[in-house]
Amino acid sequence: MLINIAAAFILVRRLPSSDYAFYQTLTKRGTWIGSLIVLLLGGWIYRYNAQRIPGSWEASIVVSLLSILYAFSAGLLVAYYLHVSMYIALLSGLAVSAFIAYVMMRQVLNALRPVRYAFLAIIYRLLYTSLVVLLVYFIGYGVVGALWSIVVAGAVASFLGYTWGRRAKPPASRWIGIVGEWIRHSFVFLPSTIAQILASLDALIAYHFWGSGVVAAFFATLMVFSLIRESITAGTSYVATYLLQGGKEERSLQGLVALLALTTPLLVFVASYPTHILYLVNPRYAWAKPVIMFHAIYTLIAMFEAYIASIASGSIKGRARESAGKLLRLTSIALITRVTYFVLITVLAATIAAGPSALIAWSVSLATVSLLSIIGYVELTPRLSYTMFKRHTALLIVYTALSYLVARLVRLPPPAQRFFVEVKLLAFPFIEYVIITYIIIVLITPELRQMLKHVLKLV
Repeated sequence: MLINIAAAFILVRRLPSSDYAFYQTLTKRGTWIGSLIVLLLGGWIYRYNAQRIPGSWEASIVVSLLSILYAFSAGLLVAYYLHVSMYIALLSGLAVSAFIAYVMMRQVLNALRPVRYAFLAIIYRLLYTSLVVLLVYFIGYGVVGALWSIVVAGAVASFLGYTWGRRAKPPASRWIGIVGEWIRHSFVFLPSTIAQILASLDALIAYHFWGSGVVAAFFATLMVFSLIRESITAGTSYVATYLLQGGKEERSLQGLVALLALTTPLLVFVASYPTHILYLVNPRYAWAKPVIMFHAIYTLIAMFEAYIASIASGSIKGRARESAGKLLRLTSIALITRVTYFVLITVLAATIAAGPSALIAWSVSLATVSLLSIIGYVELTPRLSYTMFKRHTALLIVYTALSYLVARLVRLPPPAQRFFVEVKLLAFPFIEYVIITYIIIVLITPELRQMLKHVLKLV
């Protein structure tokens, strides 16, 4: 999260609203459209490599190359739809393809070398952020500099991922048969693929009905929450690996306690001081303050969804022919909920005028879909009963109430227009809030105290 902060704040403050809307739509939604092959076959790539099935590595590289070619075309088409110049459109295609190459290598590393998998993300973010600081902040290349940052960072990270993964690859075998097996069973991930593509159209729909101003404000107000979510939920993928390699579902739920304890105080603080947060992001978007609380609710539900989905996925083991039926039922949940989201956001975009109400409707739609997904995953995973979540729900309520109480006790002066002045205003109250809140949470949660003792012993 600390690495991401610099690039995120530079982009939201330095890019004009129209450029920021384009860049966020391309990187947050265009990359989803460009990940079609990843979505269809990536699940098998991860599962086969995690189970060390011979030939998986070679097949993964072939599929990765196909994914890169498709991603370039997708990025190009999305850029054309958003009416940019030929140069930026071509650069957008390169950026999306470089990012997809990086995603594919992380997919393989996640299964083969999980520590390097996490390290690769740090390297990518460090390089990307450094380039954004150089090209956008110091040189002033704007959106062009931001796109080149993705191209270079994605290419370097992909090469490193390939090098590290090759050293731990499963035994070599005929890759053609493996790819054929994946393609024949790609129908398993077809529902979730369609779901992801439909979900990625929301920004394009918003562009059409509400304009670039609302799209820019949506991503700007969601920025801090995205930093929290992307940083913390990166660890949820370990849950699926743990279960695929023989771990217990009951024990994996202990990680959910840690997730709630980590995220709830951060989300509550942001929701408690929306004006300060938006002045920190960019005062230009202060008019969108009402949506902040809804973003906090959505982010918490979405992280909960990601964790439960990892448990549900990791509990299904075996090769394609053995696990296809169960996985198909699991991915069908994504299709049902994302179709619901697509219809919902289209209707709302066509009926609600641009403004804060449009942002709230967008955020509530996302939260509703995530909540429906959680219900579906629990229903399809026998060992995940509602009774198991009683304690998690109770902890969530306690953590929220406690965090809100401490947040209201912290005194903040009026917000400032200048970024570093606002940082100084927030820094000490936030540090005070974090220390008090996390100390109390650890003291009242036995699971966290056990985890902390275990970590200290390991150290």
